[in-house]
Amino acid sequence: MICGIKYRKYKAGYTLFEVLAVLLLIGIISTLVMSRDSMFHGSLKSEAEVMKAHLRYVQYLALSNDLHGWRLEFNENSYTLFRNNSSGTIKLPNETSATHVLPPGVQVRVFSAEENTQDQIEYDRWGSPKSNTAYTVELTDTQSGKTETFSVAKDTGFIP
Repeated sequence: MICGIKYRKYKAGYTLFEVLAVLLLIGIISTLVMSRDSMFHGSLKSEAEVMKAHLRYVQYLALSNDLHGWRLEFNENSYTLFRNNSSGTIKLPNETSATHVLPPGVQVRVFSAEENTQDQIEYDRWGSPKSNTAYTVELTDTQSGKTETFSVAKDTGFIP
């Protein structure tokens, strides 16, 4: 008893230090889980940006050389640059060939404005899609089911 006040020690409950330690651990674990989940989605976004750059490059080639038809032909897990009916003479930017292979587990699909699946996007000499239709390009991670989508405008070939 100190100055007439009797102190009791209670054993029930947690100290502030214990509560903060548990919250810190929960925060660290949730950060790790979230970053692992978004790690491949970031890779999917970067693949979409690479594909946009390659489409813009094909559009540039069509604008600067109107004697040839320039296009990208899409497979399930790759796409190839073509001039007329041949490939291989012009490489895609930052690639060793005219073909870009997508990472394992990533698939690409191209839809026209009529929702038909397409296998190519070709540009005319004005840089517009040759079929005068808008396109939607969809990249899908087959393991997680996540998708990244962008469009190609019909009159201008603009890719946001």
